[in-house]
Amino acid sequence: RVVEMVTGTGDISNYLLFSSQAHSANGGPGRIVDGAPGARAIAAIELTRKPAIIVFFDESDDAIVANAILSTVFDSADGASSLLFPIARYHRDGGGEVEPRDGHLPSWQGIDLDALPGIDLVEVVATTIAAFLLAATDAYWHLRTGMSPNLFARSGVGRLLDGLDDAGRGTAPSTAAAGGGWGRIEGEAGRLVVKGFGVEAETLADGLIGLHATGPADIRFVLGDDYPMSPPLAVSIDGTEIELDPQDWSPECSIIDIVEAAWTPDGH
Repeated sequence: RVVEMVTGTGDISNYLLFSSQAHSANGGPGRIVDGAPGARAIAAIELTRKPAIIVFFDESDDAIVANAILSTVFDSADGASSLLFPIARYHRDGGGEVEPRDGHLPSWQGIDLDALPGIDLVEVVATTIAAFLLAATDAYWHLRTGMSPNLFARSGVGRLLDGLDDAGRGTAPSTAAAGGGWGRIEGEAGRLVVKGFGVEAETLADGLIGLHATGPADIRFVLGDDYPMSPPLAVSIDGTEIELDPQDWSPECSIIDIVEAAWTPDGH
């Protein structure tokens, strides 16, 4: 299911490949992964010098924990070639909720599956792992090339996470969450930074979001709380107002597309 979610983004083979051999601890195809040592051995022996992410599960205090070994993906402070990263702890005790960890990669201190009635538990696990893989891949390519493929935003997994968090709090997803919200906008703002812009964002009245990019050009956007389901409400580049026809817009479009179509580094 994780593979289906991630590859549903489209052709991502230039950024991320899945191993053709499954490693299973339940008697299925492949072989047992004996925790972190086993995952590190696979990375060292079979994927030597290749950046790899190996996801495996452990049992801990009546919970299942999804972990990842990131081998030669990010530099570590102690110079080690691999990092152990806990993705999520799944448990059932009836009194908890969805508790995200702080950090740049999506991870969860705890997810009480009993707090998510009506949600397929396979989807919960698959969504959290897919989110981690996509965000880690985006971060890897951004650090390596200065540009991100933006797989996390393109996949729609962020919207699933918003729904998961809202369900864990017992609230309905907001309009902004359904459309991608701040997560999508932050990703696109990051791509503007790569192009040499300084970017500031602010919450305006009536749930609107303002985005101001300065540098090679002065660009201003006003976005509705359902962006990218609807186009920006206002766009200005170097003081020139640009009107967008809603019929020409789709959720696959982005403010990056607007900037690239209306502005080039030579000033045209």
